[in-house]
Amino acid sequence: MAYKINNTLGTLIVTLADGTIDTSTTDLTLIGKGYAGFGESLNENLVKLLENFNNTSAPSNKIQGQLWFDQTNKRLNVYDGTKFKPAGGPTNSTTAPANAVLGDFWFDTTNQQLYCYNGTAFTLVGPTTVAGSGQTVFTNDTVQDNTGVNRVILKMIANDAVVGIVSNLAFTPSSTETNAAALIAAGFSSVAQGIQLSSTVSSAKFRGTSTDSDSLGGVAAANYLRSNANDTTSGSLGVLNDTGVTIGAGSDITMSLSSDDFTIAQTTQDKDIIFTVNDGGSATEVFRLDGDVSALLVASFKELRFADSGETISGDGTDLTVASGAKINLNATSDIHIPNDVGIVFGGASEKIEGDGTDLVISANNLTVDAAADIILDAGGNDFNFKAGGTEILRITNSSSDVIIRPVVDAKDLIFQQRDGTEVARVEDNGTFNVVTGKLAINGTAITSTAAELNLLDGITAGTVAASKAVIVDSNKDADGFRNVTATGTVKTAILDVNSILSTDSSNIRINEGLDVVGGLFVSEINAIDSSAIEVNEVTNFNANVVVKADVTATGSFIIGSASMNEADLEKIDGVTAGTVAASKAVVVDSNKDAGSFRNVTATGAITSGTFVIGDADINEADLEQIDGLTACLLYTSPSPRDRTRSRMPSSA
Repeated sequence: MAYKINNTLGTLIVTLADGTIDTSTTDLTLIGKGYAGFGESLNENLVKLLENFNNTSAPSNKIQGQLWFDQTNKRLNVYDGTKFKPAGGPTNSTTAPANAVLGDFWFDTTNQQLYCYNGTAFTLVGPTTVAGSGQTVFTNDTVQDNTGVNRVILKMIANDAVVGIVSNLAFTPSSTETNAAALIAAGFSSVAQGIQLSSTVSSAKFRGTSTDSDSLGGVAAANYLRSNANDTTSGSLGVLNDTGVTIGAGSDITMSLSSDDFTIAQTTQDKDIIFTVNDGGSATEVFRLDGDVSALLVASFKELRFADSGETISGDGTDLTVASGAKINLNATSDIHIPNDVGIVFGGASEKIEGDGTDLVISANNLTVDAAADIILDAGGNDFNFKAGGTEILRITNSSSDVIIRPVVDAKDLIFQQRDGTEVARVEDNGTFNVVTGKLAINGTAITSTAAELNLLDGITAGTVAASKAVIVDSNKDADGFRNVTATGTVKTAILDVNSILSTDSSNIRINEGLDVVGGLFVSEINAIDSSAIEVNEVTNFNANVVVKADVTATGSFIIGSASMNEADLEKIDGVTAGTVAASKAVVVDSNKDAGSFRNVTATGAITSGTFVIGDADINEADLEQIDGLTACLLYTSPSPRDRTRSRMPSSA
């Protein structure tokens, strides 16, 4: 037999078949007849009813009138058939709740105001003086100061804006408490004792004239000073056009304006102008204008501050401190002088720059010089001295623009290392320059020679051949002292000079291939030279002079090109004097191209000459032209009329 489950109004909500349960109609488990294990479900239903469905979220199968305890907000709610609403308390939200009934409360969490539903709309209960309310009232308020103490103030509100407040004491509002934070936002970051106007209200000030008031501070309105005309009082304050404002019975202090210059003057001799502030409730001097010494004196332990950025100058009566949140710039058109033996200290005393008028000392734990361009060290002397622990270890010296680098500590070496500490070379105390093997290079090319190989250059005299030593030519590119020189290829030289050979054999000068001499061949002081002394196994080409400083004996001929010269040919030029004809000798003209002492000259062709000289007569081309082409004839001459005796010829003639 099925169970029919009705609600309080008698409405059927579900029919339960025997042996079944229902969990979808309500948030309780409905148990059918004969359902095994019904005890567990029954007990859970009792717990849910007892705790009013306690959960962080609303029940999903709620029915009208069901209670739900909101665990998050710790609030009991009732389901009205549409939604859960607080039971016995206001609704807390940023917007007005829907489906409200008469008497429902709503707390506006945005403006911190309480409303009540009048059956038609929500009406404001309070507070009424919040933004958007349009209220102009005087109201009291409780705010918390920055020490956590509640303070009561009177607020003057005009059209939602807090224009001013009244407080019986001064305090600083808390930045976290709700009412205090709202007060700060209204223009009261600090609360003064008395009446205070808001800093956020434009042109907020007290209005009216002094003559409209009975008194302020017990002073009659008639004793107030006018600000729009010359005026004085029986007291010590005067406002005059000619001298400005005067303070004191004897006009000790004057404030005046002249040519747009504003002047504050202390007229009493050697007296000061003192500036004080209220520091913690007591008058505290900050600085003064000292009339006795004509100086600005800042009180000890007080700061001369620039803006509010941490730029200060302060003193404690002994030390002066200049502080800056950023850079400190020293800008001078001339020098900045620091007295002798007064240093500039960075952090601790270990970092210091100090001079004594002659020497400048920079001391530090580590000294770093970092320049975006060049670092120039310019010393008036000749030495750069490097010390370690006060002991000089290295000196760099200028010697007539030559640079000298030397260790200063006795019996110590000059060591060169790579970045990883590997030694590359060292100059030892005994003068030895020791280079690690394979580390020396010239123009990028490594020198692989061993020390023994380099010692072949030690003790060499240029131009002299020494046993087991390299050969270095002298300034003339000569080298003397070779014993035997054997060449398997071509020997090319400008001059081949073989001197001081007293006796020769086939091993003295041996040329197995061609000898190409560009210059000359000199052979001197050879006692006996034959085919065994100079052995030429191939063709020898002499491309320059061959000079032999001794006799050369040959049984054959000298062949030059296609010409062959034997002994008889050479005899024709032996002993010839230039310009002189000798019997059986070749004729060689002198420097004028002349040759004399010819006996007979026979020519089968023409003889061309400028002039023929015969005895004292010379015949040139013009002389010969006069007789060239003459024909033979009889020449008859008559006596001259001037010669009457001797010039007559016989009539027979």
